[in-house]
Amino acid sequence: MGMNETPSGERVHIAFFGRRNAGKSSLVNAVTGQELAIVSDIRGTTTDPVYKSMELLPLGPVVIIDTPGIDDEGELGLKRVGKTRQVLNKADLAVLVVDAVEGISSWEEEMIRLFEKKEIPYLVVYNKMDLLTGKSEQEPAVEHTAYVSARTREGIQQLKEQMARLTSQE
Repeated sequence: MGMNETPSGERVHIAFFGRRNAGKSSLVNAVTGQELAIVSDIRGTTTDPVYKSMELLPLGPVVIIDTPGIDDEGELGLKRVGKTRQVLNKADLAVLVVDAVEGISSWEEEMIRLFEKKEIPYLVVYNKMDLLTGKSEQEPAVEHTAYVSARTREGIQQLKEQMARLTSQE
């Protein structure tokens, strides 16, 4: 079945999670090869989950979901985090975007626990690798880890291949 014949419910739903300004929207744009998501240096630019149905090779028909930051603050921020958590109920694959400069924090650790509790296959993607002098060896080894730069597109093709492998294991 091609993209136009595949109902949304039968597409692989790939959700991008992470802290504000980890580069989720930039990574969505790099993976899709399109300017789907608004990108800004201002924290909290993505205020609601953004859904985009498309054909993504080598995966096929997918729904890409860009989410607000899991560390948003304030009254509105808590509502955004609630919307982000609701996306977990739709995700067939979770992509946890980590700012490679900042590394993993308790926010990401909590998300990994949620992915595992809900049995959602996931990738931990260290973004902004172009800002480091080399790959960070100090980060804990996590199964299904990728290192990319959304800005330079380094590692994007390998990430897409990892995503395809994980979705085919379902």
